Amino acid sequence: MNRLTIYILASFLCVISCNCFALKRFKYINKLEVKESNIYQILDSVVACRKKCPLYIPENQYIFISKDSITTNYILSVGFQNKVIDLGKNSGCFIYKKHLVIVMHSAINSHLFIWTAKRRKVIYNTYNPNIPPNVDEQDCFIFAYTNNQFTKKFRYCRCDGY
Repeated sequence: MNRLTIYILASFLCVISCNCFALKRFKYINKLEVKESNIYQILDSVVACRKKCPLYIPENQYIFISKDSITTNYILSVGFQNKVIDLGKNSGCFIYKKHLVIVMHSAINSHLFIWTAKRRKVIYNTYNPNIPPNVDEQDCFIFAYTNNQFTKKFRYCRCDGY
């Protein structure tokens, strides 16, 4: 190859990589401490489910905890780091077995979590209407929390067949 071809190819690859990374953003969110240790059993079941998947890399996945406003059940879902669109206001986080656990504001309960003064830098993507959303299914777990106990209401693990 001549130098001009190499230069054009290198420039083209640089432009493509810059466009891909341009959507990646960072946000600082507060770290949480887990007050109710029963939540670790639930997280263990989520991690065990995800470990069945062929491309399991814990550092590239987030576990989200949210709370349904109607049933007051806690919903745990697993998503890939590069698919996170919005972390919401006043969300918190903690690390569990190399997974970043994001607790949405609606699920932060003083019986379960304690706010800390520490903050963590978290990767997320901004919304871009030119990129179609990925329809990859997420694992989903729904738990009720009553009398300081979690009760499983629903479980969907997409990699159960592996």
